[in-house]
Amino acid sequence: MRNEPCPCGSGKKAKKCCLVSGRWDRRPLHVDLNPQQTATSHPKCLLARFGGCSSRLSREHFVSDAVLRAMISEADDGLVQVSGPPWTNGSEFRGVGAGALAARILCTYHNSRLSLLDAKASSLWAAVRGMTRADTMVGQRVLLNGYDIERYFFKHLCGQLISGLSRCADGSRVNATWFTDQQLEMIANEKVWQSSIGCGLYYLSMRRQRVYEPAISFGALVSERGREVLGARLRICGLEFLLAASPRVDPNYPAEFVRKYHPAGFRFKSEAGRSELLFSWNDDEAHPMITFGGGGVSTTFNYPHSRLH
Repeated sequence: MRNEPCPCGSGKKAKKCCLVSGRWDRRPLHVDLNPQQTATSHPKCLLARFGGCSSRLSREHFVSDAVLRAMISEADDGLVQVSGPPWTNGSEFRGVGAGALAARILCTYHNSRLSLLDAKASSLWAAVRGMTRADTMVGQRVLLNGYDIERYFFKHLCGQLISGLSRCADGSRVNATWFTDQQLEMIANEKVWQSSIGCGLYYLSMRRQRVYEPAISFGALVSERGREVLGARLRICGLEFLLAASPRVDPNYPAEFVRKYHPAGFRFKSEAGRSELLFSWNDDEAHPMITFGGGGVSTTFNYPHSRLH
């Protein structure tokens, strides 16, 4: 493994890239929202309170544009099937173009600064979609930084709420004041996730085998009484996650699942071989590795090399 190509995609050998002391250590993206320390702000930019805004708003896709293009390429009608927004009458599915899943919530500058997170989302989708198909990506390994994925999911959550795509039970919309400064800084700074106890990405484990589907489900969690954004529940090709963006998320939610904090990744086994999607969390903690195939679903814990002595 040390002499194999690093699964981060750098083209280097693993031992000269992300394999450090027997564990994967992919560093998170660095995003500086205001490198020039200017006080300019756009009143309609979600990140205006950090300064550095440009004068125009961008039209931002909630789901990465590359992910939308991949989904559309698999559709016979060239449309994405969407349900949930107010204009779909609840559970009804409606075919829409990629433009229907975009809104102006960021200035062009901040949108460009966060574009690398969108690229990581595209890599995640390609890996999960490919590995959940038994006939593709056999023998491949993909490595992503877990904090980059948390930050992208939270960016997606912000766009979905501010645009009105997701609303409160009474139909009212969430506005930018519901997000704390700390929560908005989560988009750019992985250290905020590291220091926020109880916050972050959880895999939602089930005892039964999952049904894989080429779809993304994303549901916002908000406290209407406290006017607070709590997080989101999401599903990608049948894999279910909870993104906790507040320590106030009920530790027993959702009751029908077992929550596994910061998974080390997913191993997919089939008769043709196996593939792995790995997450790096840049710490010395044990993280659960979820295995599918070979007669069911199992969980093992990956310990850093230093913990084995």
